[in-house]
Amino acid sequence: MKFRTILLGTTTMLASLALAVAVTFNDTRGSGRAADGDGVLASFEFEAHQALKGDNSKQYGRFRLEERLGEKSNISLRLASVTAMSENLGTATFFGPGVYRVASPSGVHEYKGSIYVSATSNGHPDENAAPDTLTATFTPTNPDGESFSFSGSVTKGDIAVATTQSY
Repeated sequence: MKFRTILLGTTTMLASLALAVAVTFNDTRGSGRAADGDGVLASFEFEAHQALKGDNSKQYGRFRLEERLGEKSNISLRLASVTAMSENLGTATFFGPGVYRVASPSGVHEYKGSIYVSATSNGHPDENAAPDTLTATFTPTNPDGESFSFSGSVTKGDIAVATTQSY
């Protein structure tokens, strides 16, 4: 009888361990202002999250970038949902469908397509670290549409990238 109880307990424990799969959570968020190599400023705000369990992943998030082209003109990128994401050594990359919008005195033009974002955290604003960096690239769905790319260093604000393991 004791043998059966021990065998049943051991089998239950081993089955529980076999079902226990680690879950990895990738998270990134940021807001502030970034300047490209020519000194052009863009404001940004984003968050992206991913949960990985075995071969399954689920991600969600949003992204916004705005750049003024002049007194009455601006451009904006908006990503409403994240469809893919990865993180590696302080850099988060995420991707999804989005809209590139150009507003000027002559009118407003919107292009649908996909947005690819790469955000690198090099530390916190109060540390003496290299500035965080942000790259956003828009590729239009229609080959005749306009593409857009911004790559710069954060001058105000912060980007945070984190990976957490849950067992």
